[in-house]
Amino acid sequence: MNEEMRSIHHMRFHFIDVLKTIVICLFWSLGILLVGIILLMIFGDHHYSDARLVLTGSLLIPIFIAILYTIKKHLLVKNGLGWDALGFVPLKKNQLLKLVWQVPLCWFIIIISQIISFALFFGDEVKYTKSSSTAELLSVGGWKMIIVFIGMAVITPILEEIIFRGGIFRALYEKWNFPIAAFGSAFLFMLAHVLIPFIMPAIFVMGLAFAYLYHQYKSIYAPIILHMFINGINVIAVNFVL
Repeated sequence: MNEEMRSIHHMRFHFIDVLKTIVICLFWSLGILLVGIILLMIFGDHHYSDARLVLTGSLLIPIFIAILYTIKKHLLVKNGLGWDALGFVPLKKNQLLKLVWQVPLCWFIIIISQIISFALFFGDEVKYTKSSSTAELLSVGGWKMIIVFIGMAVITPILEEIIFRGGIFRALYEKWNFPIAAFGSAFLFMLAHVLIPFIMPAIFVMGLAFAYLYHQYKSIYAPIILHMFINGINVIAVNFVL
């Protein structure tokens, strides 16, 4: 195993710790979503744009806080660790310069994988337009787009990278090796997006790219930057291009 990565992260939690933490995070998230839905039904006007705003933007803030608290209490404090155990290690200047070209390159590879999956498996049956559920969810106007952008392009990438790279990848890597950790974390990352099946092949490739950057840079900030870039491009494209 890469001794440099082991010494930098100094991880002492196991895969079962990660699973338990994820389950608790899911309960928190579902509970907050349920409260949000109930409040919307009581006080909202039941207009779809309002529901979309609440569920994709506003509620992500308390979910974000709850998940960070859960991770700190049940994964880090329990094992006597700090946030660096999940990969929160500052990037050096030369690493940031490398990311300037590696992030667009990874994004291009992911786009190619999506085009190929459409051509091979879906043909013309699925089109990523404003009529699709994902694009419709992200398509909002005015100030609402700011909330959705913060939720989808800032909060979501941080949370998902903490869980899938900082937690799952690190636990698998500690027990086995990089290929198993990369493919295992990417597969679970893909399953987490099963509600949008027509982009699952690209999601899997994304997971591999995130794992590669995390392993190469020894820092979770690298995949977070790529993740933010991809999600940000998606939100902007849906609202201004498609």
